[in-house]
Amino acid sequence: MRSYVVARRGRVSARLAALGVAACAGFAAVAWFGWSSAAPSGYDPALRYPHRTDAIVLQPPQSEPRDATPVGNLIATLAGYAEVPGAHVVLPGAVPPAEREALTTALDDLFGTPAAPRVPDAAAVGDLPMSPGQLAAGSQVYRRLCNQCHGLTGNGQGNAGDWIHPFPRDFRLGQFKIAAHGSRPSPGEIRRILREGVPGTRMQAYDLISDADLNAVTAYVVHLSQRGETELKVLVALADEEGAESAEVPAVVVVAAKKSVADWQAAALSPKAPAVTFPSGEDALRRGHDLFARNCLACHAGYGHAESFRYDAWGVAARLPDLTRGEWKWGREPADAVARIRNGIPAAGMPANPSLTAAEVLDLAAFTKAMSRPDLLPADVRAAVYPDAAE
Repeated sequence: MRSYVVARRGRVSARLAALGVAACAGFAAVAWFGWSSAAPSGYDPALRYPHRTDAIVLQPPQSEPRDATPVGNLIATLAGYAEVPGAHVVLPGAVPPAEREALTTALDDLFGTPAAPRVPDAAAVGDLPMSPGQLAAGSQVYRRLCNQCHGLTGNGQGNAGDWIHPFPRDFRLGQFKIAAHGSRPSPGEIRRILREGVPGTRMQAYDLISDADLNAVTAYVVHLSQRGETELKVLVALADEEGAESAEVPAVVVVAAKKSVADWQAAALSPKAPAVTFPSGEDALRRGHDLFARNCLACHAGYGHAESFRYDAWGVAARLPDLTRGEWKWGREPADAVARIRNGIPAAGMPANPSLTAAEVLDLAAFTKAMSRPDLLPADVRAAVYPDAAE
């Protein structure tokens, strides 16, 4: 064993080593994983996942956006950040062709093809089987229901994706706004979004598909995220390492893949949010309103009535939600509101609130849920939230 910490020819930089712990120089991916190939799942068996060509936004522009990222121009917009001072963008085209092809080949070895997908170790993610058979079944469901928006690699750039607003989720970052704890969801959270859809977006509810299909396509989404995250991290490292050699790439890919798999497995163990009951009465709503004014109003200007935009983890400029519309994208239960207030939504740039007491979180959550119901608000609070409403 040797640590991949040193730089230049025959070695990899500390940036590459940051992808994981030590890696064995002679470590063969096939020897580690030892899977059997899956049957074709509806895609052409000869089809490979294409290598990534679109920009990787590590840091969006520092100034707040004035509008949402326009539809029909997402790829060019993200690539254009490379010319904006303060932004940090990696262009995959900067990686030499030999390293890029070595990366794609290594990814094929680990993750298979659209027709025969697989994952490192085939270990379950929580209660979600990740066997080649499960993934092949999920690939079929994904191709039928999801590909047109989320794209072949899960990049959110399917045939319809660039013209949908908000843009379909790009799975390749390993981050999701649906996660109640951190940035990576549990399988149950993905299943719920598939069953219920996402209000205020074009993500419809798939409430008629079977449980078997639901589990299979959930596994395939995790597969696409693991593959895409591995590719992203290695591309970033290779772009930052001028002297890296293509022979080193497979071992680095293995390290990054193992890290992604471990992170997904850890996320699956996140505790489920316990059921909660909101406090009742006008006093609780007033307390929640006061907390909102002190902690939330600076971002959610006008309680969401006023247009305000922020960059998310993908570098997309998105409008902060109008909370008076009652479109709870990431769960409708009181426990979901509590989880978002307590833990934040990292991928959306919403901070956590660890300093609030449990009672304060409940008051704040109760107010945010009641905000779309002016008839439930005390008169003084209603006047603040809806100042233009007729008396």
